[in-house]
Amino acid sequence: MSRSLRILVLSAGYGEGHVQVSRVLQRCFQSRGIENVKIVDFIGEAHPVINTITRYMYLKSYYIAPFVYGWLYYGSRQMGPDTLFSRLMMSFGLKKLEEIIMTEKPHAVINTFPHPAMSAFLRKTGVNIPTFTVITDFTLHHRWIQPEIVKYYVASDDLKNEMVKAGIPPERIKVSGIPLRETFNRSPDIPGLHQKYGLNPAKKTILVMSGAYGGLHKINEICRSILKIPDTEIAVVCGKDKTMEKLLKNTFHGCRSIHIYGFIEDIHELMKIACCIITKAGGITLSEAVAAQLLIAIFRPVPGQERDNALYFARKKAAVVVNQTGELYRQVSELLSNGEKMSRMRASVRSLQRSGAAETVVDDILNVLNELERQGMPTKRDDFPGSLVVPGSHLFAAPVAGGELSGLFANNPEPPRQNNSESIIIKEESR
Repeated sequence: MSRSLRILVLSAGYGEGHVQVSRVLQRCFQSRGIENVKIVDFIGEAHPVINTITRYMYLKSYYIAPFVYGWLYYGSRQMGPDTLFSRLMMSFGLKKLEEIIMTEKPHAVINTFPHPAMSAFLRKTGVNIPTFTVITDFTLHHRWIQPEIVKYYVASDDLKNEMVKAGIPPERIKVSGIPLRETFNRSPDIPGLHQKYGLNPAKKTILVMSGAYGGLHKINEICRSILKIPDTEIAVVCGKDKTMEKLLKNTFHGCRSIHIYGFIEDIHELMKIACCIITKAGGITLSEAVAAQLLIAIFRPVPGQERDNALYFARKKAAVVVNQTGELYRQVSELLSNGEKMSRMRASVRSLQRSGAAETVVDDILNVLNELERQGMPTKRDDFPGSLVVPGSHLFAAPVAGGELSGLFANNPEPPRQNNSESIIIKEESR
């Protein structure tokens, strides 16, 4: 595969997880010699004002009326791509996406956020750019599913089975795990890390994760409750929530058993020296906790993907899910004092572990692109033609009938609509 490949990653800034996965994939492609990997915060680029408002509302929904987000999430969970709401979502940002495609001229596109604009672009134009999706949660919402996606990368066999039941051919789904930063694969210097973070190696460390932008309910009460557990100390990571960081430092000033931190870039270090984590149920944080083989306690997950992730981990016996601080104290205290219960949960956590997820995703995408090229679908282009879209045009030809990947690719059997107002004219630009 040519190192001149151009890869476009479409992400979104709702929380830190989608962007983090995008950066991990970017670095992995670059380690394979593919340098031209562009990450785009698609909604931020398409509608900056709407993006700012909706991100604010999303983050505030953890504290104010979380049921509203839950109602929207569960109300649209089973919606297919041809419903009115889905078609409206497809048109959202489509014009900006056309500009991005014109500028970047990608040979492949990767979605790390469930926005259907790329599928809408492919439908509208008839252009055939191989498009892949990396799902960043442990359960399925149908917004991730689009018929134009070449291949999906998922966290578990359970999620793959769920997608097969939803009608996705199994050969279009690869169980990869969720891509994590490569630092989670490194062996830590445990004594050095205790010294770096001012933690006592003679005590068990309980890591409390508020999330990149805050959001963990009643964190003050959580800390007061678990401070009662003997022979432990608490490391609280407040992320980018400066207000919470200041409040907790003032509240627990002088308490030697609790350590308050802001945003920690090398969060793997604290995870490696902790024995237990109290956290929200974001897909990335849970995957990181699994990689670090931590005991996991999920506190009051909000309705939506976090509640679904939490319930999945509870079913797999890889976490306890609690809604009250008193119950949290009881569950964590029992986990840390009951060796048999601790061993059972760690075994369940290990069963969810998928090492090398980023490498699995990147290598598989490159293999698919190689196969497309072998079958006669050129994936190496010096540039796009002066007019990207004319009636009936395609960037890539259809796969050879009966080829090894027959049935893997969702091709549009109809030519694009013959409407000049809907054609996208992309002029030559120097790069």
